[in-house]
Amino acid sequence: MKSMEFKKVSNAELASKIEDFKFNGKVIFTNSFGLDSKCCYEMMLREHTLLYRLPENNYYRLYLVSSDQEELLSILKSLESNYVINIPTKKSIDDWDKVLTESGFEYYTTYSHYLNLTIPTMEKKVTATCAFAKPHELRQVYDLLYRNFPIYAAHLPNEEELTKMIEENRVIADYDENGIVCGVNIFTITGTTAYGNGWVDEGEGGLEIFLNMFNIFIDNGIKRFVFWVRDGNKRVIKMHKLMGANPDGLKDYTYIKIAEK
Repeated sequence: MKSMEFKKVSNAELASKIEDFKFNGKVIFTNSFGLDSKCCYEMMLREHTLLYRLPENNYYRLYLVSSDQEELLSILKSLESNYVINIPTKKSIDDWDKVLTESGFEYYTTYSHYLNLTIPTMEKKVTATCAFAKPHELRQVYDLLYRNFPIYAAHLPNEEELTKMIEENRVIADYDENGIVCGVNIFTITGTTAYGNGWVDEGEGGLEIFLNMFNIFIDNGIKRFVFWVRDGNKRVIKMHKLMGANPDGLKDYTYIKIAEK
């Protein structure tokens, strides 16, 4: 992918520039809500607009802060493929949609944010087909995720991240009759809060690995479960609501400018 005037920048410098923009100008467009200390970003700076990007697979995830709609529109139009931009908000995205559509981006999908503040208690279940994924099953788990989730919107882990998740027993697995991974439920625990990273099953054990996740939460004293679900995924939404989860109004809208989808 062409550099397009982006340059590598330290997280400290990037954070300082973002704060300067937010302090000195009336920001009308931003999807910048913090930096990941483990990531290395590239930045483009203009008079009224700051953009920064993060490489993921064969595209860039794009973030921005701008106080000038016309300048922003001009910059976004000049960007070549491949870019993905997420807009997490509880507000209308009509202005965003206008700018992104005019600059060559197209709407991709929407995820809604859910909270479960009451972890249900249930009888422990141990079966022969539900267990944690093993390191040698990395490729099976990876292929399963990328086969079933919208890759531009789901923030899927790369192989390195997934390897760590498996090593830390954060990937509950379901297996088919041939011993191949056909389902996973991935989570992260921080203190008394758990975060959902993906639940999918192509076999018959989807419910089992879903319930086993809550067993693990109970064992670890989890009080709060946070996750995203793609709008329109009625089965998954129904299951989570039955367990006490509800949306909190936050949505994540994804737009893409991809040469070949």
